[in-house]
Amino acid sequence: MAKKEKPGESAKELALMFKTLGDPTRVRIFRYLRNRCWPVTVEDGEDKWMAAGPTVGDVCRAVSGSKKITAKVSHHLKEMRLAGLIAINRQGKTMVCGVSQKSIDALSGFLASTDAAPLTDDASGEDVLEIEDILEIVEAV
Repeated sequence: MAKKEKPGESAKELALMFKTLGDPTRVRIFRYLRNRCWPVTVEDGEDKWMAAGPTVGDVCRAVSGSKKITAKVSHHLKEMRLAGLIAINRQGKTMVCGVSQKSIDALSGFLASTDAAPLTDDASGEDVLEIEDILEIVEAV
């Protein structure tokens, strides 16, 4: 009987998360969000309310120093959201960001794992090549 995978444990999902974090700006954004996911006061004109994380504007100020939302940071946030690393929630006119706990669990679980069982590829259900197989292919070339 095959081992049932937890969410975020497929080879494709993990590869996408690691690939997305391969950019230094995205690592800085991820670290910033991971360290600042607490309630903040959001102001929209005369309205004020509590949000559970920094706004997109806060991320831009922290990463690029810009007071306005930049296309570069917006693009990085979109890619991180699509990879499942972060969540972005709209609260009125404000976009509030936070790290996905599932992504942290998946990444840390993979890195801490001593399980030698290969991950499976969701699309094919086939085993991913193990390192020994890859080395044999490389040596044959």
